[in-house]
Amino acid sequence: MSRPAAAPGRWLAPLLLAVLAAVLCGPALLSGGDLVLGSPHEDMHLQLLAWRDFGFRELRAGNLAFWNPHIFSGLPFFASFESGLLYPPNWLHLILPVGAAVNTLVTLHLFLAGLLAYLWCRRSGQSPWGAGLAGTMYMLGAPYYLNIYAGLLPPLWVITWIPAVFLCLDAWLESRRPGWCLLGMAAVALQALGGNPQYAYYTGLGSGLYFLVRLPDARGKPGLALGGLAVFAGGLALAAVQLLPALDAVAESARGAGLSLERSGTFSLPPENLLTLVSPFVFGDMKAFPYFGRCHLWGSSLFIGASSMVLALCGALQARPNQRKVMTGMAALTVLLALGAHLKPLHAFLYHFLPGYGSLRGTHKFLILTSLFLSWLAGAGLDKVLEQRAKASAEDRSSTAALLILLAAVLFAGTGFWLWASGTGGSAGAAWTWLLRHIEASGECLLAPLALIRHPVFVEQSLDFTRSRLLETAGLLALSSGLLWLSRRSRLAGQALLLLAVCELFLFSRAATAVMPSRVSYDPAWRELLPGLSGGDRVLHTGRQSPNIAMRVGLEDVLGYGPLPLKRYADFLAWTQGKDPGAEFPYAQIRTVGPGYRLLRLRYVFSAKRGPPVQEVPAPLPRLSLIRDWKLASGPAGALTTMAEPGFDPSRTVILESEPDPAPAKAPPRAGRAGTASLVRSGTDELEIEADLPFPAILLITDAYAKDWRCRMLEKGPQASCRVMPADAVLRAVPLAAGRHRLLLEYRPATFTLGLLVTLAALLAWVGAWVALRARKASSRAR
Repeated sequence: MSRPAAAPGRWLAPLLLAVLAAVLCGPALLSGGDLVLGSPHEDMHLQLLAWRDFGFRELRAGNLAFWNPHIFSGLPFFASFESGLLYPPNWLHLILPVGAAVNTLVTLHLFLAGLLAYLWCRRSGQSPWGAGLAGTMYMLGAPYYLNIYAGLLPPLWVITWIPAVFLCLDAWLESRRPGWCLLGMAAVALQALGGNPQYAYYTGLGSGLYFLVRLPDARGKPGLALGGLAVFAGGLALAAVQLLPALDAVAESARGAGLSLERSGTFSLPPENLLTLVSPFVFGDMKAFPYFGRCHLWGSSLFIGASSMVLALCGALQARPNQRKVMTGMAALTVLLALGAHLKPLHAFLYHFLPGYGSLRGTHKFLILTSLFLSWLAGAGLDKVLEQRAKASAEDRSSTAALLILLAAVLFAGTGFWLWASGTGGSAGAAWTWLLRHIEASGECLLAPLALIRHPVFVEQSLDFTRSRLLETAGLLALSSGLLWLSRRSRLAGQALLLLAVCELFLFSRAATAVMPSRVSYDPAWRELLPGLSGGDRVLHTGRQSPNIAMRVGLEDVLGYGPLPLKRYADFLAWTQGKDPGAEFPYAQIRTVGPGYRLLRLRYVFSAKRGPPVQEVPAPLPRLSLIRDWKLASGPAGALTTMAEPGFDPSRTVILESEPDPAPAKAPPRAGRAGTASLVRSGTDELEIEADLPFPAILLITDAYAKDWRCRMLEKGPQASCRVMPADAVLRAVPLAAGRHRLLLEYRPATFTLGLLVTLAALLAWVGAWVALRARKASSRAR
């Protein structure tokens, strides 16, 4: 469908979207980077500030960091989706401090999300005001905006481009202009580079199904279908340089074996959270009162405004039949998908038969698609309200919608007054206590401490809090119902309903906005010991306050916070805690520091909890050792079993998983030193080492092993080549012959070169196609 003619609000609505984004992000923007958007208790502080600081600090120095030596004793960095090094907007980090860059990017993406939703709705025939409301709902609704509170930058980047994918698919179906396919490829590529594969995957599922549903109504189906397929294939090819190494890294990570059916169902949308559709803080607001519902509120809320839902209902009843059926059906379907494990037959079917579905958890992420479809319906509903048509059928449907909303208001008000009148001692209190016990028993409540949910004072306070939220929602629904009823005769009432919807969303998003300091704070008791660290000694920062702080202060940590720890390393951490591999996902938390941590050259434990701030670990291994004794084990599990044997000394014996070449002879009792090894230089992705050996030995390097570490000799010597082997389940080893050696260990994902070639070829084809289309268009105009 072509766009309608220009209207007075054509440019005013996008301008208002920009104003909303600037006002909401203003306190952080005006701080000069001293403050950054996000809660100090969520991922902005726990992970992403440190990742952005490290990755772009290295890139600014000319180094594309393939390896991160600072956390988990080393792990892949570039290949992790969340590194975001190739996402073009992130390059702003090259010229701005990390705090200022993050704030600017969040504000830009917030505006872009609203603008792209606006353009999609305008393309479908909505007025500027209807499309403007839809854009406001998408950018300020909970499924989008609460990602800012949580500091989830990669998800935020990916979901910003969802409306662009739908816009390009719709435009291709309606105009058959190949340029829309090219723009669609760019949108898909930006999603793939944005850093959250799950949202990109769900976008592919949702938009692909939407395209198939709309395809039968179009002519020339085979050509259109090929164009739609090209949008996704071309976008993935453009991002291959990131995708191929990332998929390789996932296979080597703790997530590589996939998830069980039970684990894939975690972080599904709790059914009771459907109340958040119109009452965002019914189970706590994370500020004035802790959230006591299941999962995280920022992932399990569908709120897009109570008054906005009134307009969405109007759209579902009054929009053009072919459009409202598709949008209403897609909204309902994505809610069902978001419920995940709570709809066991559907979830189990998709787990077993839909490729990729069973490798992900957190189906509540489908809510972002629900919010987009509901936003479209609300925009269409507003247009119908403002049209003031005198048709009896339209009036009847408006009356039906107003009546349904009024009944909902009565239901919310009745429940609220019941909770107020009964209190904790009556029937309402018994029902409320049952609900809290159900939430606790689910194992999905993240309230800390969890025992608080049983405390009588908390039960009473939470009931009072929820009662107040229900009564507030009832008032909003009643007011919206009244305005909708009046809008049948008064355009002013429809405009008031629009204003109410925007104000409600603004107040919600303002309440959900949080800021935190962008600069790192380091405990003085820890800082005093840093000069004493030698030879690359590692530390352990305990507590959630600073899991990735080593990346910002230049230290090396045995733990960290990230989505893709190496499986070998995760299994080792579980072994040190006496747990089976995978018992804690994706890795075990360190509660006791035993002798096994000597292998990781752990020197100090820095505690942010109660008790001594510093604990020294005795006798950590050096970074480089030459060891003549070795044993053979069957895989990493066998190595851990051997290491658990009494008398095992990691400074004298190394456990290998294949025969070394050259193989050292067993050292005689009281044998002399195996030689010397020294580090000449090191970077994020390489180590240059000199070694002098009187006998063949194993060079043990106490850094985490990954399969893409390679070794080569820099000078002619007693052996022409070398190879990196796994040692002691998690470390690296290089067998060396007797003599002098100068060798270089390098890390680069094996699929990086292939991915780069695919991306360059796709980019060349994309640019060539775009230039050809522009030239053809210019030629046709000249005729």
